[in-house]
Amino acid sequence: MNRTFVNFSLIFIVLALVVTGVLAFFFPFSLLTARVHIAFACAAIIFFSIHIAQRYTFFTFALFKNIKKTRLFIALSAVFSLFLVISSYYNLQPIHWLVSNSYEHKRFNEIVRSSSSVYSAFEKTTFSLIKTNETCGAGSENLALTLTAAFHPMVKNKLAFAVWAESTSGSLIESLYVSPSLAYSDSPEWHGQQTARHLVLPVWRNKYTLISGIDSDGKVDQFTGATKNHQFSLENYLKENTHEDYVIYAEINIPADTNEAWPDDLLGQPSILYSAYISHDPTKRQHAILELTGHGGSTTNDGSIQYRFDKSIDADKWVDLILVSSYPCTKQ
Repeated sequence: MNRTFVNFSLIFIVLALVVTGVLAFFFPFSLLTARVHIAFACAAIIFFSIHIAQRYTFFTFALFKNIKKTRLFIALSAVFSLFLVISSYYNLQPIHWLVSNSYEHKRFNEIVRSSSSVYSAFEKTTFSLIKTNETCGAGSENLALTLTAAFHPMVKNKLAFAVWAESTSGSLIESLYVSPSLAYSDSPEWHGQQTARHLVLPVWRNKYTLISGIDSDGKVDQFTGATKNHQFSLENYLKENTHEDYVIYAEINIPADTNEAWPDDLLGQPSILYSAYISHDPTKRQHAILELTGHGGSTTNDGSIQYRFDKSIDADKWVDLILVSSYPCTKQ
């Protein structure tokens, strides 16, 4: 293979690895960044192999005929590589410092990702979500939960949306979905302007304090966070032999829905909240329509649910239906 082609290909491969590495360090994890990084890493293996094959004479000369002059450099290269491997494995300095300053590490308590047992898709004005027991298919005692939301066709701007489950006593069990634009920071960009997340989805953010250990003002709450006895997962509720009931909530904020009572161009009307009480019947498919429950209130509220509506809030007109279903998840 032409050496010029190989050499310049290696330059572009290294640049791509550097760029994707920088993106992974300074920004939240992205499947696109990961795919590009993996693709160019595979290309690097191929082209480095070709490069070594083309330089076969040099390497054999350095390793065998001129070993006395090159062994020091070979040893230094091996020691440096071993140092990086050991530092990475045991999280030693400077790797520890490097990782500690990455976006993912510094924003760990703010980042919300659905578990691997949640599948969701947003297509224009329709949202669908499936939550399964992670052992779904391994036995007849497991259940699956689906949620479908349909919004008014006139909703053109990207809305904020969060779906979560709570125990009947009001404790957050699991955040099933948070809009990607709001999932990775407490101060995301909301339609062109950096905005505190608790102003967009105040009810969910107030509940999320239990998991994150950080309230919406950035203060650490030492009495919250995942514990051994409370792992914040809906898994134990998605079994036929459980009698644990729970509540599904969906909070929605429609952008640019201002009116005389809510004139703020960025936030407009407050978020609106829907909910449904779930009590599983293991023998058949069940359905429940999430009903309008309350709203997030003004920016001065603490994220508690505001149950009283008045005529100034009509954001629910943009929501056609939110339906949740559960069904036996038998072995396929």
